[in-house]
Parts: sequence; C-alpha cells; structure tokens
Amino acid sequence: DKFPLIRLLEDNAITFEEYLFFCGQHFFSGGVFLLNAICFSEMAFLGRDFAFQALVEHLNKFSLIENIVLTNSFFSSQPLWMMDYKDRHYRTHMVWYAQNVRPIAYKADGIQSDFPHYRHLHCDEHWVWTEEFRDYLTSIDVNSKIHIVGPILFYLCPPKLNLQRRFDREEVLISLFDVTPVRNEIRIKNGLGDYYCTKNMTLFLTEIVEVMNFLKTVLNINFRIILKTKRAYAPVHDPKYLDFLEDLEQKGLIELLLYNENLYSLISNSDVVIAPPYSSPVLIGHKLGVPSIFFDPTQDVASVFSNKANVFFASGRQELVGFIRESITRKLAKQRMSDRSVTNDSYRKTTC
Repeated sequence: DKFPLIRLLEDNAITFEEYLFFCGQHFFSGGVFLLNAICFSEMAFLGRDFAFQALVEHLNKFSLIENIVLTNSFFSSQPLWMMDYKDRHYRTHMVWYAQNVRPIAYKADGIQSDFPHYRHLHCDEHWVWTEEFRDYLTSIDVNSKIHIVGPILFYLCPPKLNLQRRFDREEVLISLFDVTPVRNEIRIKNGLGDYYCTKNMTLFLTEIVEVMNFLKTVLNINFRIILKTKRAYAPVHDPKYLDFLEDLEQKGLIELLLYNENLYSLISNSDVVIAPPYSSPVLIGHKLGVPSIFFDPTQDVASVFSNKANVFFASGRQELVGFIRESITRKLAKQRMSDRSVTNDSYRKTTC
C-alpha cells in the first residue's frame, strides 16, 4: 500500500470522540509547523514529518504499529517520528534487499567513499546478506542490531534447487547480469555516477562474448550465454543499449531473459555467473556454490570486499579468462571423478 499509515487508520474503527481528538491534534500539528516555518524557513523541510505526526500519535497510542520496514529504495528519507518519537511502541527495520549500495571505488583514487546520507540512517535493526556487509555498516558507525540472514529477495528460494546438475561440455551455461544504463541526461540530472553508463555496459558484454569465443576454441567447449537485465525497460533507459542487446540476440551471441526471472533457479542451473561491480547476483552465486565473479572491463575499478569475503573480482579480460578457465577445469575434473565412481559401482554390481 502506498500510504500504509492511512490504511491502518481505515482498517481500525475509532469512536467519534477519538476522531475529534485526532482531527484536533492534526490541525494543531499543522499550526505548529506553519508558525515555526514562518519564524525559521528551514522548518519547511519537515513538512512531511509534521503532516503525519498526529496520525502516528494516534496509531501508537493504541499500539496499532508493530514494525516499520525500510528498504534500499527508501532509506534516504526517514521522518522524525520513525525514531525520534517518545514512548513509541514499534520498532524500525532496514532490510537491505540488495548489496550494491556502495559507491564505485576507483584504483586511481586510492580511497573508498560512502554515501553521505548513511550517516543519518537510524533504525533499530538491520537485515543484511553477509558478515562483510555487517562489518561495513559497523565501520560507518551503525550501532543498531544487525541480522545476517543471507540473500534477501522478494521471493523465497525454491525448495529444490538443481545444485548437483551434471556438467555438460556441449552446453556450458554462462549467466550474465547487467545494470541497465539510463539515458545520459537522466544519469547526470540524478547524480547516478559514470560507471553504469552505456559505454561501460556495452564493453562489459562485448568483452565477455569475445572471451567465450576464445575459450570455446581453446577448451573445445560450447558456451551458452544468457543475460538477465536488472529491470524492466522504461523510458529512462538508454535506447542505444537496448538496440545493442537486440543486435547481440539476433546474431545468436546471447539469449535475453525476462527481468523478473527467479534468481535462485537461474543461478543454480548456471556453470558460471558474471556481473559488473558490485551487483548482488554474484553474492547469490557465491552462496549457492556456483563460480561467480565481478567483472570490470575498464580495469579502473577496485574491489571493496575484504579477503575473508572470498568474493572474486576480475579486472580486465585476462583475469576473466583465467577465472572461467580454472572454473571449467575444476568442473571437468569433478565430473570425471563422478563418472569414474559410477562406473566402478556398476562394475562391482556386475561382478557380484
């Protein structure tokens, strides 16, 4: 629901006296805000906070709010009543449904920066994917209780995943994940940074396709490359990039999947997972035991992960070739051992 507080009021009947008291509180809050805004113009920034103050007081009085959940999509805006409200009966939770929430770190800079509004992020509890991200939040003075729960998606992991699929050298499945670039004017207007631009995302896919063609010849293996885009296409996205994807698909170089494909099912059926820094599907692949890596074709980006995170990062084509080659070699060796074990078992049964 777009306005959950109003929905709570609608779903819980109140007496006429309570309604009059609520209206009086609401108009009183409006008057206080107007008076303060006249005296201190900066108060105008708190208009939305005051607008819901009386409603929150009413809902809290009757303990109608148990928990308030924020996500990556809304964490930059926290009304005062969420935390700085006396005698509140509810708890606030920040659910990090994606881990790609840190600014791109460049090798040339030699430093890692943070988004300024993280300093003002106040919640009772945080729900994160990894110990690595918990340590990051702690490093920027987030003192709330932090739960490490693994990947957080908007759907559950299927009860049965194909994590033991047989390796087939006739169709090695390479799953790619992009960050769909927006039009330049949108990117500049909203301060979205330069890395996830059409030039870099096009280079990301071009390099991978060329690497796969090289390894196909060297390893005598057929690769099937599929791409799941991050979001449904919208007018804000760069049409040049979308044309580029269609051209790759028409040439038979990649297969395009729907943006809402189940990540658990897709990744568990993959042989290798590749995404640009620091996109979350790589962490899902790591959790499921599928060889997964961040790939930076520009060779300008630094990894923000510590060694204990055990997350792989390829800077440039040669490092990507080395990672995929090693991953495929290990899979081939594992498959040979499995086939040999099956053959031995069959032999024993035959001779008994």
